[in-house]
Amino acid sequence: MNFTVIALTSVLTTSVSFAQATTNPNSAKKPNSIRVLAVGEPPISKVTMLSNSLEERVAQEIEVPAESLPPKTLFISKAEKKNAPRTGSEKEEERAKIPISLGCMSPSITLKTSLTDLQFRESEEESQNYFKASFPVGTKNGLVILSKPHSDKTWKKPRLLFLSDDLTAFPQDSVRIINSSSYTMGLIIGDQKLSFKPGQVKTLPLKANSTIPYQVAIQSKDGGWVRIRNTALTLPTGQRVNLVLSNRPSNPHKPAKVNLFAETPPSPSPAKDLQARN
Repeated sequence: MNFTVIALTSVLTTSVSFAQATTNPNSAKKPNSIRVLAVGEPPISKVTMLSNSLEERVAQEIEVPAESLPPKTLFISKAEKKNAPRTGSEKEEERAKIPISLGCMSPSITLKTSLTDLQFRESEEESQNYFKASFPVGTKNGLVILSKPHSDKTWKKPRLLFLSDDLTAFPQDSVRIINSSSYTMGLIIGDQKLSFKPGQVKTLPLKANSTIPYQVAIQSKDGGWVRIRNTALTLPTGQRVNLVLSNRPSNPHKPAKVNLFAETPPSPSPAKDLQARN
């Protein structure tokens, strides 16, 4: 596959950085929201033979270790600052929980606090943070991308990307390419040729209600390109698409895959229904 690509300037890395967005001053009155997307390859279940006699063959599936999958739920709260105690009701309003499922976009959760100095924990009783995030001033709707580094066997230290879901940063009739994999990836979409280092993100406008051909390739150790997808993307009017590149360690020849998440801009669910404590 012949790729002549334009290298992108680093847009996002695994540090806490977000797409900046220009916001309307009146938007401060609207609630903030956050979503989480964990991408990657699910663990492969193993089977052990309990009996392998000629008369009877009995097999049992071995349950995969919990740490080989991302947490099923994350508890979000405002990071407490020293010498700034808050009342119980204030803490309650700053707490929410969000369900996580590998390969699925979480619901959009409304927060009664700004998207700054947030902490994510695996349980309400957990004292140690799973990770922390601080969105830049002006971001109203945030998206956290979680992925497991290629060499890691557990989700204890995921790779993190923090993005703005605001329409100014990710508008309708566009595709956002997110390279959460551990590899340099090449993309041909329409007449554009681009390359993405790990952690890089770019949003491209697309013609609404159209079908656009695209190809994705992974850069090999010798500098060549191995194509992993050659298909087309259909974008209905008013929608937007997250095209997420993630690791696929089970295939050493094509160790990355493409995940598509088409959507209309999300509407946050009522905060009163999403509190961690009722």
